[in-house]
Amino acid sequence: MDKSSTIWNRNFILVIFANLLVFISYYFLISTLPLYVTDVLGKNEKFVGYIIGIFSIVSVITRPLSGFMLDNIGRKKIVFLSLVCYSACLIGYNFAISFILLFILRAMQGFFWGFTSTGFGTMAADLTPTEKRGEGIGYYGLSTTIGMAIGPSIALGIMKHGSFSLIFNVGVIFALIGLICLVFVKYKENIKKETKQRKKVNINTFIEQKVIWIAFMMFFVAGVYGSIISFIILYGKDIGVTNPGRFFLIYSIVLFVVRPYAGKKFDNNGPVKLMTVGFISIMICFICLFVTTGPLLFYFAALAMGIGHGICVPSIFAMAINRVAANRRGAANATLLSAQDLGIGLGSVLLGVLSNNIGLAKMYLTCGAIIVIPLMVFHIKEAYKYKKELNCSSYRSFEN
Repeated sequence: MDKSSTIWNRNFILVIFANLLVFISYYFLISTLPLYVTDVLGKNEKFVGYIIGIFSIVSVITRPLSGFMLDNIGRKKIVFLSLVCYSACLIGYNFAISFILLFILRAMQGFFWGFTSTGFGTMAADLTPTEKRGEGIGYYGLSTTIGMAIGPSIALGIMKHGSFSLIFNVGVIFALIGLICLVFVKYKENIKKETKQRKKVNINTFIEQKVIWIAFMMFFVAGVYGSIISFIILYGKDIGVTNPGRFFLIYSIVLFVVRPYAGKKFDNNGPVKLMTVGFISIMICFICLFVTTGPLLFYFAALAMGIGHGICVPSIFAMAINRVAANRRGAANATLLSAQDLGIGLGSVLLGVLSNNIGLAKMYLTCGAIIVIPLMVFHIKEAYKYKKELNCSSYRSFEN
């Protein structure tokens, strides 16, 4: 692993760029599949939730296995093979001419996504110096942020002048370029000899118990975010917003600004005040969505969500990675990402059903109430560990 004190080195940059390209292809589908389901396949919002949800739910099943394999077989080879299969699934979208076929394909792609995204995150953590982990994870997160900004904009632009098939094929190209970048990453695996030996396999092999409460917070943050990625475009159209896709653009720009700042704040001052501000910002987002009748508060909600996610998500990952030893980073990442995928999956499905009964506006107000749960959990279960610690070395004391 890279033990230097600098974040920016050739391998870290290649990992970030590869992850960026893969996430562009991922957000190609996130932004356009709801329209594909409703406009091409003729299904309603409930079926949109199923398509978004199955991807995340299957990823949840995959994550624990991926963390185990990353820690025991090797990061790069697992990511490479899973990304090849993920790209093959992208090609398959050209032949998804029915809801059942699309549903099966999303499930298959979710399986390989679990390995790909867990692996990239673990590699980035390995290549980041401990004393700059919050900052490093913040910068790594920007690759997903930029992908989120670029992906929907390009995909929706293609849809205006092209076809869904062209969207799927361009997504394949981005994923394959990411695969090429991964090939050039020189990566020294740090798999301890004892992890290669036969040993008793139990639940602790796959789930990192030290980060359970942190993962619990991630579950709720991701759950309410599932309502954004599944329904925000449809909601924007309902209230007369001309270009609801700009929600993701504003959200991404704010994330781009907030994440490095939040990472440095985490390294220097810890997460207590930082996370509180993040949770409150997410609440404000959903309150704005509930009361809005036009573009002004709609776009302000995107700004508030950008601040909240820009603080909470990288801080949650940094807290978890600092809590475990190096040879358990794969398991810790897998535990967090399982919680994230489960939250998005269940959130998309359950909130989709809820919206059919009470409407999208009241559904978003419900999301604002739900976020109180992780805020309380943070202050009850996690914040006390940091309140008297005022320098970055104190957070590293939890690493082992």
